[in-house]
Amino acid sequence: MPDACLLLITGPPGTGKSTLARRIAARFGVPLLGKDTIKEPLMDVLAPMRIGSRFLSDAAFAVMFSLARDSL
Repeated sequence: MPDACLLLITGPPGTGKSTLARRIAARFGVPLLGKDTIKEPLMDVLAPMRIGSRFLSDAAFAVMFSLARDSL
């Protein structure tokens, strides 16, 4: 079995990270864990609680890295 691999794509907002990540995932047939995929549903559910975007980003990163860790 090949060694597991994790690719992290980072950069400033609006630079095409998500677009690049989707293309790489599709090209190599690998799963994609994206922060926005996690953060947006959290925002939808927790919006009435007026939780800040930064807090939700931190929570989304924690969930994403936990999923990545379990996947490896």
